[in-house]
Amino acid sequence: MVFQKKFIVYLIFLLTGTTLIGQTQENLANSLYQQKDFDKATVLYEELINQQPQNELFHHRYLQCLVQTNQYDKASKYLRKKIKKSDPGALSLIIDDCWVAARAGDTQKEIKIMELILDKLKQNAAMSYFQDPSPYLYAANLFERYDLRKQAIQVLESAENDLGNHPDIANQLATLHMASGNRIKGIQLYVDMLSGGRVPFNAIKQALETQLADSADYAALQSILLQQIQAYPENNELTIALNYTFIKQANWSKAFVFAKALDRRLKQKGERVFELANLCISNKVYDVAEQCLNYCISENSENTDLDNRLWHKSWIKLGEIGYLKYLQQGKKSDAAAVILTLKKIEHQFGPSEETLENAINLSRLMVQNDSAGIYMKSAESLLRNYLENAGIRNKQKLAKLKIELADVLVAQNDVWTSELLYAQVEKDFKEEETGQLAKFKRAELSFYRGDFDWATMQLNVLKGATTQLISNNAMELALTIIDNYGMDSNFAALHWFGQALLAERQLRYTDAYLFLDSITTNFPGHSLSDDILFVKARMKIALADYPEAVNLLETLAVAYNFDILADNAWYQLGNLYEYRLNNPEKAMSCYQTIIEKYSSSVFLVDARREFRRLRGDKNN
Repeated sequence: MVFQKKFIVYLIFLLTGTTLIGQTQENLANSLYQQKDFDKATVLYEELINQQPQNELFHHRYLQCLVQTNQYDKASKYLRKKIKKSDPGALSLIIDDCWVAARAGDTQKEIKIMELILDKLKQNAAMSYFQDPSPYLYAANLFERYDLRKQAIQVLESAENDLGNHPDIANQLATLHMASGNRIKGIQLYVDMLSGGRVPFNAIKQALETQLADSADYAALQSILLQQIQAYPENNELTIALNYTFIKQANWSKAFVFAKALDRRLKQKGERVFELANLCISNKVYDVAEQCLNYCISENSENTDLDNRLWHKSWIKLGEIGYLKYLQQGKKSDAAAVILTLKKIEHQFGPSEETLENAINLSRLMVQNDSAGIYMKSAESLLRNYLENAGIRNKQKLAKLKIELADVLVAQNDVWTSELLYAQVEKDFKEEETGQLAKFKRAELSFYRGDFDWATMQLNVLKGATTQLISNNAMELALTIIDNYGMDSNFAALHWFGQALLAERQLRYTDAYLFLDSITTNFPGHSLSDDILFVKARMKIALADYPEAVNLLETLAVAYNFDILADNAWYQLGNLYEYRLNNPEKAMSCYQTIIEKYSSSVFLVDARREFRRLRGDKNN
């Protein structure tokens, strides 16, 4: 018999061809296994098992080969023989035997082996001083490896009967039910973990993030939580979980109601609601964010001392919302009121590191709305005061302040001082995003004054910037120079375009239009035509002439759909229709164009978010 086996092994070597002659028996067995040639692999693994009976890889592959070739009786005999020789409680081998019975369709045998496994686990648990769930988890994982989820669930349910409630068992059991399609049962188990006070919500939050697939799952979770809250009204973890479902379904108003109730119950003085306000701001739900912050202010109105940071932060955040709402949907006539609000915050809380963002927003608003020439110097004085007196220690914030001050100086035509500030930031943060932004702004200044070679050199470096926005902007400006520099040895058009951009930054819109129209008149059909349309549209938006801005952007998006500015034009159109012209259908169409036709666009993520929100999607 031994001689016969060795002859078969030799024959396999011979029949598999010259390419495998030099391979060892193990390599040949593995190669045949990977090629799914289980008949030949079975013979080789049987020989290898005899040589190395403790080798786990050989064991599992030999067993697989026997099952794949329908040799169930042989597989079972092999396992029983191995079980007899193994230590008492060779659980993995018994589970292997259960799998073989399942594959063979021998239900009665499978049930008997399953009873044996559960009995062994129960006996081990009874002998253990500690209620250790690890043997049950180990057995369940082995069943999962064989894709026997029903048996894995049986093991874990038995563990709950034998050991009582245990978070690890419940979590694994919930995961198995979710994977088996019994999603309501799985969700119920997650909620039961909270109801029993076994775990805090944060302990299962990651599991929920992974397991809950769609709005139906979140709705089911919400329904079960509401039932449990009625049964356990004092269980705060259930309320925290319910609030989480409202946030995930973008039901911000209900999220505020429950966050407020929980905040009062836990006497947190607005801390939880302040977190929700930040979340609302990041999702552009400004009205609910305002409600949250007004609640925080109300809860802390009796203590307005300097040490009550939440009260101060809430006021500062309210100012930020006013600024963001103005940028999104405000009219030019609203600017004065927002500027007044931000000034009040500055007067009450500034200058400090905490109010820096407020000061930056205020300076930007003053510059953007300085058609009468009354705000520019005030914006400069405000930022210089922060630079000298705010005691800002954070180097990143200090760098941001310098960039903002430099921007204000550019608007006042103090180009040289602004370049000095940009250069300082670039030097201090060479390989970081802040330094790259400063470098880009220096390149812009070079472009304005017609130093195209130096600007191109800097922009080429920035094409590999760490942030997509800076990289994208650098690429756009570099292509503008490359496409137009030296055309017919005439730099006039490119020079005028640079002058137009500088005039736009300085709010000299009439001058900017003159430069742009000069290009169109003197160089009809020039390759800058798409850029000219975009800059004109940008100025029309700044002047609140939205219908004309739409005409310019639609012309650009359609006539130059292949151009690098096309996705930008579609996104700006979507924003105009959504927030300025109250036409959500057209806004959705613009965002959908970006999603379908510009998959590498820097605006893709925002376009997808806005499209889903307008469509009414509930799940974030």
